Amino acid sequence: MKSTQQIQRTRPLGKTSFQQIEQKYLTTLESREIEASAKSGPSFEGQDKILRNTRKLSLGSSRNTQTFGSFTDRGPGNFFYVSFYRRSMRVTIGTHSPVIVTSNEVTFHLPGQSCIREALASEGGEYEWIAIHPDLLQFIGVSNLYKHEVPAYAPLWPSHFITQRQLFTAFVNPPRAVESQYLEAALLTFVRNLISDTVTHWRQRQEGSRSLRPTCVKRRMQIAEDAKLLLAREFLTDLSFRKIADAVHCSQCHLVRAFHDATGLLPGDYRRELRLRKGLFLMEETRSDIGDIAIHVGFSSHSHFTSAFHRSFGSTPTEFVRWRAQPIFVSPDIAA
Repeated sequence: MKSTQQIQRTRPLGKTSFQQIEQKYLTTLESREIEASAKSGPSFEGQDKILRNTRKLSLGSSRNTQTFGSFTDRGPGNFFYVSFYRRSMRVTIGTHSPVIVTSNEVTFHLPGQSCIREALASEGGEYEWIAIHPDLLQFIGVSNLYKHEVPAYAPLWPSHFITQRQLFTAFVNPPRAVESQYLEAALLTFVRNLISDTVTHWRQRQEGSRSLRPTCVKRRMQIAEDAKLLLAREFLTDLSFRKIADAVHCSQCHLVRAFHDATGLLPGDYRRELRLRKGLFLMEETRSDIGDIAIHVGFSSHSHFTSAFHRSFGSTPTEFVRWRAQPIFVSPDIAA
């Protein structure tokens, strides 16, 4: 079974192995018709925007300043959704309990499930999504989602986060991207890896909580969610862990245990990731100096930010900015 450290590592894709799986993927697609709904992609109302549409999948973004209502008819429909959050939100999917999701989490939305998203701040909520037809999920070997009680959300490890940013950049900007077929197969492989690591994470968590009473498990979950809400709103401040523990009515030691059990990270690491990812988003959205961004997101200096960024994402902020100007596509691992 994979450890947390193993989950966070992503090996580079070998060209030969990719070509083999891509050929099998494309040949299978040619041998059958995809439903008409998959050809045109999903349809949305409001401020949802489709960034790229193909016969096989769609990429989009959503932004709103008000509560997101349930969308089961025209939203998910027959599609499977994976969502990545640029701004923190409270999300309720299907019959699952509401959870706080930030840029450190990913959510999974099975076909036909209702979904309610609520912004946590006045600037609203913002997230990006991948919509995939269920037939393609079965093809790449994740049909067991329907056989396992996989929770609707999971940690988005740094390696997966940076890969998602690379994939969206390459896919949404076709003049600068490699062939569309390559990217489609890479996106599906990326989703497969996400789901595999999600199942591993929750199995490890279930094994660790078997000896606990249900009331203790529920209490730990509540502590973690309350702490995530505080960090989602105050991650740019130097809110002490003692104050967080006081706010969620537990000791600091209990806070650390409950938080790590739910997120796979210590509270300090979780806050650092929020700051790093906010910094990355600012580098995407603005031309601000990296040093100014570093100070804005809570780092003491340009070098402090650069060092932490490199440890999490495998490149420096300067290298990331150069990559966006002339991207060199890095694909996710498909080796099983």
